[in-house]
Amino acid sequence: MTAASRSFASCSLLDKNDEFRVALLTPLGRAAVSVIGVSGLQARAALRSCWTRFDGGRSSLFDKEWSPEVASRPFFGLFHFEKLDDVADEVVLRWRTPTAFELNCHGGLLAADRVIDFFSGLGASRVSGSEWEQIVVKGERELSDVASSLPPESVFDALFFDATDELVAKTTTEMTVKLALEQSDAWREWFSLLAQTAALGDVQRVVAALDGVLSDSLGRRLIAPFIVTLCGSPNVGKSSLLNAILGYKRALTTPFPGTTLDLVGAPFVYGGWNFLFVDTAGFRETDVELERMGIELAQKELADADLVLYVYDPTLSRVEQERVFQSFVHSSEIGSRQAVLETLNKCDLSSTFWSSDWNEASTCGMTRVSAREGIGLTELLAAIFRATVTAQGRFDENEHNPRPLLWSDEQATFLRQLRETALCGNLEEIATILEPFRA
Repeated sequence: MTAASRSFASCSLLDKNDEFRVALLTPLGRAAVSVIGVSGLQARAALRSCWTRFDGGRSSLFDKEWSPEVASRPFFGLFHFEKLDDVADEVVLRWRTPTAFELNCHGGLLAADRVIDFFSGLGASRVSGSEWEQIVVKGERELSDVASSLPPESVFDALFFDATDELVAKTTTEMTVKLALEQSDAWREWFSLLAQTAALGDVQRVVAALDGVLSDSLGRRLIAPFIVTLCGSPNVGKSSLLNAILGYKRALTTPFPGTTLDLVGAPFVYGGWNFLFVDTAGFRETDVELERMGIELAQKELADADLVLYVYDPTLSRVEQERVFQSFVHSSEIGSRQAVLETLNKCDLSSTFWSSDWNEASTCGMTRVSAREGIGLTELLAAIFRATVTAQGRFDENEHNPRPLLWSDEQATFLRQLRETALCGNLEEIATILEPFRA
């Protein structure tokens, strides 16, 4: 148990006089959803006996320590009365405090009354919704006071050190697992250096150190893949190129334009990092409603892309393909923010088959490939790696001193607060917060 968990566990909410209560929190009527509150020291044991997550893990939730992070998220599962095969309802559960839970189930008095009767049969006393809320809100305020008084090391445990266990569980490659396992030590060393800098009163260096970590987005890629979106005019070979990269047939290919009407995504691992390649509909002006919808969907996909792989075909007019690129991708508000890698497909074809506005000079800066013959794929993947992983800044898997990486919004918020404190000139406050890390 972390220091934060121990502090929460000592809160008065866990007083032995905490009565087992149940209440209907929504008004009577024909509501679509009924909300039922259950609280008290017996609440967790009662729910363990009747609620299971959709994945079947009955103990995976109730064996955990309560935390503010747990309270902020919903858990989806099934409510059972006596036997596991006696399913009463699909229930969304919120664990508001260590001893208070909300159950969101299908509406109607019959369903709600049956659930409330179940808890009453286990010894819960029924109270009004307002009375139950007053009890729980008071408990939430107590927890907030406890959280605000936690020693600094508890915050670091929750956000940077103990949190690495959950991070490791979400990683999927040897590279990302290795980096995740290093994060606890990396952050301890980084906070130690920051503490020494703050103690010296150097505001500029403290802010620069915080800015460096806050601007680094590589840590989020330990969990989320880099998204590479393939786009271009119809029939330039986007789907064939996707299949060639993957090594198997994922996207449908035909000689007819407009074949790809929906987004086709496929995961891929390269250099130890996760990628998601997305094939899109070919960009062109069209009156076909279904194809037009596919093109609009492709444009929206660009907003989430880390890299736009724009595919050219030398047998088609370069000027026209460039116009399409400018019209649908480069000049659009969503596409102009993304990194772009221009790729020339069908490079195995003799130049006699090329359109008249293509020549060797016009391919300068483009990665040349042949999806059909498998030519240039190694060079293309290397270029994609440089435009994504390498572009994130300094990275060397053999570094002696591991690089601290941010992987959650909560971590970023904490560091931004430190930055604001530093900008206000309160380095003494930062030095106090970081005191546990001073060598």
